Amino acid sequence: MSFAAEVKQEVAQKIMEGNDIRAELSALIQMTSSLSLSNRGMTLLVSLENAAVSRTIYRLVKERYGVEISLFVKRKMNLRKNRIYGMRIMSAAPKILEDLGIYSTRGLLDKPLAKIVQTNNNARAYLAGAFMAGGSINSPEKSSYHLEITATSEEHALFMVSLLER
Repeated sequence: MSFAAEVKQEVAQKIMEGNDIRAELSALIQMTSSLSLSNRGMTLLVSLENAAVSRTIYRLVKERYGVEISLFVKRKMNLRKNRIYGMRIMSAAPKILEDLGIYSTRGLLDKPLAKIVQTNNNARAYLAGAFMAGGSINSPEKSSYHLEITATSEEHALFMVSLLER
């Protein structure tokens, strides 16, 4: 297992409480999901390569919203043949996205509403979720030690920078 995967697994095992859960889940869902519209309504599709992070999303969504989630695993057909862990949330997708501060009547937002990251603990939880969803880190034993987090847009990147600067 890579150093980044080990760190993500460690972060995923950390227990959050209260609004920190919502902040962490906001980043996780925003950065790992897509929306699908059909005659049955809106479906939230979540997919990622890290099993521990996938379990965290599943547990948090189940605990917070009590919705039915269908799970699936796909095998990528590239050289590394990683697995993709996914879930479909068919009921209450708009309600969940609104609660997470990333959806309004105008559609998906580039960054969550300010209420999601009101406190420094909320901001830390959001950044933890962002790291688990789209981050990478290499070992401090390497000379080029660094952390990176992929953002969904420039506005989202600037938002995360503002959280880091708090």
